Amino acid sequence: MVALGTALVDAGHEVRMLGSPNGKAFAEEHGLRFDPLGLDIHDWFRNHAEFVQDRPLATFLSMSQEVNAQVRLHVQEMKRHGEWADIFVGGGVLHAAASVAEAFGKPYRYIAYCAQIVPSRLHAPYVVPFQRLPGWANLLSWQLMDLVLLAGAAPALNRVRRELLDLDPVWRITNQVTPRGSVILAVNPDLAPTPYDHDPDLRVTGFLHLPQSGPLPDDVDAFIEAGSPPVYIGFGSTTDHRAEQTTDLLVQAVEQAGARALIAHGWAGLAQGSLPSSCLAVGPLPHAVLFPRLSGVIHHGSSGTTATAALAGRPQLIVPHLLDQFYWGKHVQRVGLGPRPIRRRLLNSKNLSAAIRQLVDDDAMKTRARIFGERMQQRDGRAEAVKALEEAVYGRPFVRPIEAKREAALSPPSPAEIAARLAELPLRGSQPDTISLGD
Repeated sequence: MVALGTALVDAGHEVRMLGSPNGKAFAEEHGLRFDPLGLDIHDWFRNHAEFVQDRPLATFLSMSQEVNAQVRLHVQEMKRHGEWADIFVGGGVLHAAASVAEAFGKPYRYIAYCAQIVPSRLHAPYVVPFQRLPGWANLLSWQLMDLVLLAGAAPALNRVRRELLDLDPVWRITNQVTPRGSVILAVNPDLAPTPYDHDPDLRVTGFLHLPQSGPLPDDVDAFIEAGSPPVYIGFGSTTDHRAEQTTDLLVQAVEQAGARALIAHGWAGLAQGSLPSSCLAVGPLPHAVLFPRLSGVIHHGSSGTTATAALAGRPQLIVPHLLDQFYWGKHVQRVGLGPRPIRRRLLNSKNLSAAIRQLVDDDAMKTRARIFGERMQQRDGRAEAVKALEEAVYGRPFVRPIEAKREAALSPPSPAEIAARLAELPLRGSQPDTISLGD
């Protein structure tokens, strides 16, 4: 969302972001106004670390309960922006934005970072880790998902729709979050199929990449230059209640593969102790700057990290923990950008070291990743998403006032404008009804 917000600001729009408090610093670092809203995702994952690794479905259900409990707070906060905002843009699991937009008569768009948020026979819901189900089973799983949301989310949402927004109840939460004609799919269609069976008017923009530049920290730069290109290992926003054991596993795999690695701390707190010379512990780094200098990327499978690794033209291994990470693992392997994904609970030093060797040594995979990245770089997802939102509000792309004046000055006047200007000219001679244009 920060990538989209900065693109909107650059296009001349006012943007106010509402989201988890842990995103405030990052948004403000990029010049965006950010109002904290509801649950701090970082704190929640840290307090439920054992769920993420061992009980992914329980993770989703528990988080959903937290979100449902805060629907009233979400609506109250978003109502403050109902009068001035021209459009409401939702994302993630928050499902109240569509209701607030409806109450104020404003357009609503949902930014989907993964097609698995959209009902389709091509895939099961994002809470289902199984990626090779037949189409009928996928559709059945969506019907079951509707029943789960009807029991879990609909009561709280309909209560605030009635009491705070004076709206009728809704019964299919999936249609409320991703209504037909309102979804912007920020995914590269070369990487994952587009679920047009749900919505023939689905707008596909490509990934939203936040521009990043600048040097890497000195120690990271020196480590990269000191030997063969390392791999990156990081599990991002997933947590781990056995972080020390996981670190040992990662180090063993790197050494067994005869490779070098950057191991990111992440929310799991990995690599906190001493490491061998083949490994370097790192904090947050600009992935768009880092990944092109590596031999491969090993990560949890978030949509952002998957897209950034693909854009960098580097092969990647996905170690899915929960939700849509299994989906991305399947499609990265399907298009030949990486080995078969390894589920987190099945990860060990043996299968990880084999995957590292494949990332480093498989020339065909490296070539495919490079060509795929070059093709992705030809598409500007941020610009396409901005255009889609402008068309939702204005019916056409927005033109800044100063640009509109410049275009008007450069455009030839119409016949009616010529006649109007001539009529304003001072009259000469004794014939007041005659306009002289000169010799």
